[in-house]
Amino acid sequence: MSSESKIAHIDIAKNPNVKEFLECCTFMREPNGEEIDEIINNFEILNIREEKLPDNLITIASSSYEASIRDNIPFTNIGYVKLVTSLLKYNDIKDVSKDKFIDPFKLAKITDENESLVFVLPSCNIKYKDTKNTSESFRLALDEFFENFRDDINDRKTSLKETLFWLFSYRKINNDGKIILHKCPTCGHENITVQNIEENQFCPYCENRIFATDRLRLYEELDEYAISNKGVLGRFEKVIKHIYLGHLLRMIKVKNKNTYLQMLKNVGIIIDGPLMIAGTAAWVHKSLMKAIFEINVEMRKKGYNDLLIIGLLKESSIITNYAQLISQHLENNSLLCISDDFREKYITFNKESSGTTFGNETYYGQDFLWKHNNNVFSFNLPYYLDTKENVEKFKIDKCNYLMYNNLNIALLLLSELKSDISNTSIIPLVLSKSYTMISMEPGSKVLDLLSKNNII
Repeated sequence: MSSESKIAHIDIAKNPNVKEFLECCTFMREPNGEEIDEIINNFEILNIREEKLPDNLITIASSSYEASIRDNIPFTNIGYVKLVTSLLKYNDIKDVSKDKFIDPFKLAKITDENESLVFVLPSCNIKYKDTKNTSESFRLALDEFFENFRDDINDRKTSLKETLFWLFSYRKINNDGKIILHKCPTCGHENITVQNIEENQFCPYCENRIFATDRLRLYEELDEYAISNKGVLGRFEKVIKHIYLGHLLRMIKVKNKNTYLQMLKNVGIIIDGPLMIAGTAAWVHKSLMKAIFEINVEMRKKGYNDLLIIGLLKESSIITNYAQLISQHLENNSLLCISDDFREKYITFNKESSGTTFGNETYYGQDFLWKHNNNVFSFNLPYYLDTKENVEKFKIDKCNYLMYNNLNIALLLLSELKSDISNTSIIPLVLSKSYTMISMEPGSKVLDLLSKNNII
């Protein structure tokens, strides 16, 4: 540290206004004494029952990266969003994890079944094809990717765009298979209809192009004059994981009309991050909540557990950090299905009640904390309900852990596949994330070069 920096820090430390300000602040402290007893009383001791784990594990993870086109023009950028889904066999993972030293050939074999989807998007100061500006370029490129990503290249009904229309069909409004845009991105006229067709479509008021993916409203977070648009890339990175989950469930059902329930019974889906969608595309969470509920109704009729979908919270999440804070005070196999009251009293320090329910506009999964063998997991399971309309009833019902009939198998999976690399993650997700982290690996330099060399 330079002498100037040291002097600057000393000035701040000795400033009486700073001292006075800090003395007026209250902050979260580690609980002790009676408060610890109160917290522990909210936990249940839940011992795991043995049952058959799914043979197939699907992981969904994503990352984003912004590449500069020219070193001397740092605000001309291309964005990359990478989505990786991996199909892993439970027995293969267990076989590899029991070895003292990991066999790289075994590891390569079990991670061979992964699919990488890369979205390339104009980020700053870039025009794509015949568009007028970066915002329109971003919108066009995004819509093209949704249209062109298909399970069967010759069948448009297998496209990601078809999934977007399917998700929108769960909205209350009578849309007749169409998407209703919040507004035209160009003229601002409200309630513009987009049809599920491949041909170009135009706003009837300003005659500028409109796209089905405009319903995600991601373009609203793009700043035409910014030197970086990492924010919108990060937002899309989080949204696409959940849209892809919907696509996966839809395609399993479409391709296996008579056997999809039997297939889903033998599948566990693990998502990197919470089961929530924030921002302008938050409406998708309610559609997923209803779609998952519909499948679970059919699963329960067959005597099966609900879909096994686990959202594994990141180490940086407030829930995970809180779990680490209280871990030493918890008995083994302590489980907490987090209620709004508990969250407001102990986790989100000094936060006033919202008057609704936590995650009312964003979450489609319930938060759990679970301590097992000195590891504390923070994770989500999809709500077993299909609506939050009766908020007071929902606040109570969502915290009834006995209603989550897939909870035991989720805990069993977490315990069996715990990662030695991270105390808060599991092996399948660690493997999957190793394929997605473009911004953290040397390979990101390749994206810089690729972008520079291919744009005239």
